[in-house]
Amino acid sequence: MACYVCIMLPLHTFSQQTTLARSFEFCAVSSDTKANGESDFKGKTEQMTTEERVLFLNAYTDVASKWFANTELNQLAVAPEQAEKRLANIKPQPLPTVRKSIRLNDGWRQTALLASKSTTAVDMPWRNLPGAVITEGEMSLPAGTHTLLDVSKSSGWRYELRWEIQGNETISWSVGATATPKTSWSSDSKWHKYRMQVNLDEKRAYLWKDNSRIGDFKLEHLPGQKTPFEIKSNAEVHLRSLVFIDCNYRIGKDGKQDEVVLPGGMARKAYRDGQPYEPIVLVDDDFRSTPSLENWNSESYNDEKWQSAALPCVHGGFREKGEDLYLRRTVDIPDAKHVWLELEALDPSGDIYINGALAASLPNRLPVLLDITKFVKPGKNVLAYKVNYNWTEDLVGHAMLDRSIGWFAGRTTLHLLSSETAIREMYVSTTSLSEVGSAVQQHQLFLKNFDNKPFVGNVELTYTPWFPKESRSIATQRVAVKMDAKSSAKVNLQMTIQHPALWSPENPQLYQVTAKLISNNGQTIDDVVSTTGIRTVKQKDGKLLINEKPTVLIGAQNMGMRPFPYLENASRNNRCAPAIDLITELLAIKNMGGNLIRIHVHSATNKTGGINDPRVAEMIDQIGLATIWCSPAWIREGDERSIDTLNAGAYIKQLYNHPSIIIWEMGNHPNRFDKSAADSTPKRTDDFVRRTVQSILSVDSSRLISPTPFWGHTHYGNDSGTMDWKKRPYKAVPEYTHPLTTRGSQDALTGYGASWSTLREWPRGGAKDCLDNKVRAWFNFEHEESAAQPNWNLSGGMAWHNLRSYEQPYDEGSIGRTLQLDEWRASQGFQAFSAYESMRKQIWHGVDGFSWCTIEGGANGGTYEKPLLDPMGYAKLAWYIHKLFSTEIIAGSY
Repeated sequence: MACYVCIMLPLHTFSQQTTLARSFEFCAVSSDTKANGESDFKGKTEQMTTEERVLFLNAYTDVASKWFANTELNQLAVAPEQAEKRLANIKPQPLPTVRKSIRLNDGWRQTALLASKSTTAVDMPWRNLPGAVITEGEMSLPAGTHTLLDVSKSSGWRYELRWEIQGNETISWSVGATATPKTSWSSDSKWHKYRMQVNLDEKRAYLWKDNSRIGDFKLEHLPGQKTPFEIKSNAEVHLRSLVFIDCNYRIGKDGKQDEVVLPGGMARKAYRDGQPYEPIVLVDDDFRSTPSLENWNSESYNDEKWQSAALPCVHGGFREKGEDLYLRRTVDIPDAKHVWLELEALDPSGDIYINGALAASLPNRLPVLLDITKFVKPGKNVLAYKVNYNWTEDLVGHAMLDRSIGWFAGRTTLHLLSSETAIREMYVSTTSLSEVGSAVQQHQLFLKNFDNKPFVGNVELTYTPWFPKESRSIATQRVAVKMDAKSSAKVNLQMTIQHPALWSPENPQLYQVTAKLISNNGQTIDDVVSTTGIRTVKQKDGKLLINEKPTVLIGAQNMGMRPFPYLENASRNNRCAPAIDLITELLAIKNMGGNLIRIHVHSATNKTGGINDPRVAEMIDQIGLATIWCSPAWIREGDERSIDTLNAGAYIKQLYNHPSIIIWEMGNHPNRFDKSAADSTPKRTDDFVRRTVQSILSVDSSRLISPTPFWGHTHYGNDSGTMDWKKRPYKAVPEYTHPLTTRGSQDALTGYGASWSTLREWPRGGAKDCLDNKVRAWFNFEHEESAAQPNWNLSGGMAWHNLRSYEQPYDEGSIGRTLQLDEWRASQGFQAFSAYESMRKQIWHGVDGFSWCTIEGGANGGTYEKPLLDPMGYAKLAWYIHKLFSTEIIAGSY
């Protein structure tokens, strides 16, 4: 066997001036005539031996990594400075000019308290060291050597220590008999955060300072002996925090699962191969006292012991298990006729207090627009939130073994109304585009008249270019409005925009839409503003059309599981991540040439999940990605009846005006349709499709609808809805063939250990039926599922370092044997090579979109190998392969 590279030279126009696309192929050539014609990489017509396949993959990786200018495969997909710069340039949403709206996202104070446990400090021997002085948030120690902890109390696998320290002289520390390579550290009188990750099975430790790794060294514990963690200084030192987190290894060499006891004494098998370890807090001290919460929401309460906070404010993870979150701030409210409080969410539930009075108790995470006029007064007011902690026993298998899924308070705005009549809500969508270059925009406005007399006036709409550049208004329209006294009204208004700049992933153009309420005497008494894009989405003749143009979507999904840099973040930030994390994921897709993100954040298996974070939609609108969105009404799998169709409309309305969202998804792969029962009928599927589609159509008919991206679990047997899963004649409910109901699956043509024959024989089943039918679009909502080991040289010290997850057996099916840790390059080679061949074939057969599972590599505690990035953000070879699909021309033989 020999290998050769077939470079697809730059394709040019006939004028030989413009490069349209670049690509390459890498082929194995054999002198054996049996290899003539069809040959599987591994399968029915394979010609290579297992070791020849490994040789091929190593050679492929060498050539491809050089082609993409990353020979060592050690580059971040998104440089931190790129993410920081782009985040700084995200434009905040505009505010109205007549109505006074006050954003209340800064200036908060926060604290947290266990809901049902004593706040008395547990045994903390380091606080009793000779000469130790505790003040609020700090411990001072005199010069000398101080033993802070005995780290032999770890389980003996992996652990980490964290401490924040400040001093005026030299400081050193040691673990047992081992000192750090630099025995002393010159202090600069500044506070510094240190972190020591210890890997006892590899007898290695890794030291970090202020989020940068500064060294590693050999370290081991002596069996049966205490192993003190000591700090030595020749002058006084100060500590702000001391943390000791142990990682408890849960999976034995035989792969058996451990039996654990959950709250309530219920024992069950709770762990799986994908969750090989559990982080446990042994020490967590910030040297703060627990404040009294008596009258915590009142105007007179002293919150000086609380910490500063900004919204959205999130709490949770195993370090903050069971702690309710309390927030409060003072706001100066001018005199107003009516005051509305707009709150994105208290997730999962909570209470709103104003000046000590309970204004609302929220049983769920729905968005809030609350009339608080009777609770406020002109001048200083205290707004306070209590957010209830979140705990799930229905933990999804990909999540960290941490059931304290982050709870949070979303962003908040006060709306001060100066009149008795106001605009409560406005929803904007594009109805159609004409061939002459105009767009018909549909507007729904909901008005409220508090007055004792009728209202007669007008509503005026104005469109103004807003992003990427602002300019003068391009269109204005006015319509007469009449309202009875003490009533509400809905106004539907169509408006034609001539020659608009259309929104698309490649050219994200946004308009500011302003609605003014004008009284009969010509006075503007209220206004609201929103940003939106002009674009249409439809499916026709088997194609996805965005702005009437056939479009192929290439991208990935995010799962919201991010254990880097700290393990507690995987659950804490699952539903409400820091903005820098969010924009980094979005840019990772853009940087690989992608134009799609599938929002796939979840933590539970058979309970509602998903997110509704408006920050994400605002970023995506401006960055430019088509979006498949799963709201908190969504479920991952299990019983389709768990989908919250009752509240789906409220979640949709919260994000309605964002043009980047092109598909609403209601479930990932619900699979409890009871098809195996002897008396099973398609009624369960009929009810599911009718309920989900109607819940969306009742509020939005401007986007595609995906009740499930895995139609194979349902009772239906074909795309036309004329037969059931047993090929018997059947008539599906009309919602199944509604023009907006789309199709798709999660076809892993080369994943899960599939042989190459699976790819060669595709399409088949539901995919073939829909592609042949050429009515609806077909999406591979979660494709490939092929695994690739990360570059292990980059992850020393991390809990997931050198841990292969449950995907390890895939190698044998797809390659011929399990690849070892030092064969990670060949592993990345297979993922990239198979992805390219599979995606290219699917596009040729008419697939309209691909979402890779997943972009970020944090699932399964960081051991998940399918993602395009490792948990630290380093790009795998398959991430680069996606760049070859970012043009309209894909070159290659077939």
